Amino acid sequence: MHKKTLKMICLIMAVMMVLTLGACGKKTETAGGQKSGQTTEKTDDTGAKSADNAGYPKSMYVTSEDGLLLRKEPGTDKEEIGGMKYGDEIKVEKVENGWAYTTVDGKSGWCSAEYLTENKSEIKSDKTASGNDANRTVEPTSIVDPAEHGKTDSSDGVNMRYGPGTDYGVIETIPDQAEVVAKGWEDGWVYIEYNGKNGWIKSEYFYTQGGKEKPVIYLYPEHTMDVSVRIDLADGCFTRTIPESTGEWAVTADPDGTLTDKASGKRYDYIFWESSDNTEYDWSEGYVIKGSETEAFLRSVLPKMGLKKNEYEEFIEYWLPRMKKNKYNLITFQTDRYTESAKLKVDPKPDSELRVFMAFRPLDEPVSVARPKIEPFIRKGFTVVEWGGAEVRP
Repeated sequence: MHKKTLKMICLIMAVMMVLTLGACGKKTETAGGQKSGQTTEKTDDTGAKSADNAGYPKSMYVTSEDGLLLRKEPGTDKEEIGGMKYGDEIKVEKVENGWAYTTVDGKSGWCSAEYLTENKSEIKSDKTASGNDANRTVEPTSIVDPAEHGKTDSSDGVNMRYGPGTDYGVIETIPDQAEVVAKGWEDGWVYIEYNGKNGWIKSEYFYTQGGKEKPVIYLYPEHTMDVSVRIDLADGCFTRTIPESTGEWAVTADPDGTLTDKASGKRYDYIFWESSDNTEYDWSEGYVIKGSETEAFLRSVLPKMGLKKNEYEEFIEYWLPRMKKNKYNLITFQTDRYTESAKLKVDPKPDSELRVFMAFRPLDEPVSVARPKIEPFIRKGFTVVEWGGAEVRP
């Protein structure tokens, strides 16, 4: 063969080998349209696929008994646009970084994937509105007259249920800071009206602007005797009283603090009242306390003010759930501003009287405030003790 022809053949063969090797090194397309050699799946902390979300859309169920909020964008600080109830079935389109994208009542948004499951058997029928009597609305035994206007207080939304308990079905999940009307009360639950519907929410998620909440009056006579108690409000009106009253009570008090209502014959540990009002509280002195440190603070300061263990334990049990979730609390203990707005008259006149009324504000950042001086309280003879409070928001 001619040398020039041989060189040409060798050159052509070399070029073909280079082209062949290049083709072998390239990633080819699979039947599914994915390039071979690539990583196809990435999982988030819930185990759900979040890169290409293979297997979605899929049906999932809400596992949170307190309901689940739908937000415009993924994140607990994003706008709320809807909500779901425990046991609701939803179609999840995708999951990204622990947030599931779905559509509820025509609105598309994101909810926490932590509270979703694919396994329907995890949903307990007795905790949904379809379980036995769980979808029959329970009427309150204690009526608020007139009705009390307030707001919900939970960043995750509040479940409105058919009855006063978590074993009742969920009617609707109410957004945070929604305006509601309280119509009745029952053992830590409030019967409310919202969006044309009636139902129950936990009392810790309900507040009134500036209203006086749960002042309770203890009577400790030296011997059993009849006592009359009256509260005169400067403004506003009573929203709840126990025993039921218009602000005046006649009871028989025992030395251990047990009270017998003369009208009904029922026995109580204390007199209870609440009211709406527009009192301008004094914020010039007080304490700025982290929400996480509130319990320790109250356990320290309340005995110094004169409350006994059973009294301050009941105080803390009522107020702590509302306070510990805040970043900070500006806590004040009111004197004249409170006593002038709700004058207490007791007959026979007590030998010693203590009225502890806390007004507090949730804060995002600490502020400077003067510390008050705590005056010691000495119990002597017939003693009357009262505590209460108000949560005031900007």
